[in-house]
Amino acid sequence: MSFRVMMSLKRANLLLTKLSERWICLFFLVGELVRQRKNAKVRIKVEIKPFEVPEQEMSAKGVLEHTLKEILVVLKPISNDWLARYQVIDELRGVVGSLECLKGRSATVEPFGSFLTNLFTRRGDLDISIEINNGLLVPSSGKLQKLIVLRDLMRTMRERGGWDKFQFVPSARIPVLKVESNIRNITCDISVDNLRGQMKCKIVRWISEIDPRFRDLILLVIQHSVHSWKFPHYFAPYLNYIYIFSQTCQPPIFPPLEDIFPGNVSDYLTAVFLVFRSRIGLIAGLRTDAERQIAEICAENIFRFTSDRQRAVNQSSLSELYTSFFAKFSDMRSWASEFKISPHTGQWESRRRDSTWLRETSEIHIEDPLARTENSAGGVKIGQLIRISKAFESTRDSLMSANLNPSSILETLVQQHTLQLVKPRHTTSGKHNQPTQPHAADTYSQVQSQWRNMIFQRLLYGSTKQELNVPTSHGQDSKCEDHDLRDNTCYEELRMK
Repeated sequence: MSFRVMMSLKRANLLLTKLSERWICLFFLVGELVRQRKNAKVRIKVEIKPFEVPEQEMSAKGVLEHTLKEILVVLKPISNDWLARYQVIDELRGVVGSLECLKGRSATVEPFGSFLTNLFTRRGDLDISIEINNGLLVPSSGKLQKLIVLRDLMRTMRERGGWDKFQFVPSARIPVLKVESNIRNITCDISVDNLRGQMKCKIVRWISEIDPRFRDLILLVIQHSVHSWKFPHYFAPYLNYIYIFSQTCQPPIFPPLEDIFPGNVSDYLTAVFLVFRSRIGLIAGLRTDAERQIAEICAENIFRFTSDRQRAVNQSSLSELYTSFFAKFSDMRSWASEFKISPHTGQWESRRRDSTWLRETSEIHIEDPLARTENSAGGVKIGQLIRISKAFESTRDSLMSANLNPSSILETLVQQHTLQLVKPRHTTSGKHNQPTQPHAADTYSQVQSQWRNMIFQRLLYGSTKQELNVPTSHGQDSKCEDHDLRDNTCYEELRMK
């Protein structure tokens, strides 16, 4: 091969190499441009979609899901609601500390009920127990002593002022003093030595942390019950309705309560029972020992349930669960006389298996899952059953309607004052504002975390000196006022942010 031919081949090879390098660079450049363009499109979609969703493009299920979340934004308490209740508790502590009948005795003011379980709404009441001889396993106060304390408390509260609408109920199984505080008109139900009630609420609080949908369902069903049934705020029946529903839906959200806490709270809080059980390892003696034992049992079982990777996880949306709840309980008249609701076993049980249930006159009987031997969580008479069943049937039909729209949902599910607060969130242009409440949501998260830590601090170490520093949602210069609740919450400001 001649020298000239060799040089020609070398030039051709060099030219091909340069061309290939340019093509490779061009290929990667084009690929990068395409990738950036795709990412730009994705970013545009992400930025536009949350702001507005045309109503005509939303399915009936989407409309219901959106509206339920709008309702929850209005129902869920924010920082001012927590602060107001702590102010009421502090004020009541001052009154209790001045009672003549409790001089020389150790007494504490302990909140429980929906407040302790974090299942209360902005308008929810406040359950309070005055614990005498705090530290003993079971307080020694008899019913007469409780009546004396409540009467002295009522007299002192009237003298000091700041409280209205007194209603003393001495004939109840647990005597109660109902009173309204001048702090945002919060209604208080005050009892004495209601340690069992406090412990039950703590267990419910721990269980509700398993799935946040449980709390949402409770708030929505209570709102519906007050609107449709016209019943007072009886907390236990609603709680057990939704708990048994959460256990029997497929797949179940919660396990049977016997898998969380197999015993009776009353037994664990009875000194005789603790002394008897001390031989097999149960700590006997003080109240904190029993509470720690219950907490350890619940914590271990809840962790076992939530960490089980083999269990099927319920992925239903809030609207699907809400509709299924009314569908399941709408035919309660057909089975109420034959079965009782048992959250302890997670199923409906025949009332004929136990003669004690046959003597009950209630059409629906709900077993107390944490005090089964007491046979008293809540009963529903025939007149109430008919009203509840009709309300459930009507709501079920409304929620399954093909012509579902936000206005019809709100009129079916919420009270008038809640309706007025939710309606402004729907614009007249046929579009929905997203149910976002950033500052209130952040505040709630902080409050929830601090409150949970305070509960466990109180539970494990017996400290009553823990104070909760609740952050506020608004600055001092805020001019917006929620006249209905007499606080400084600005709903419009929260919605626009």
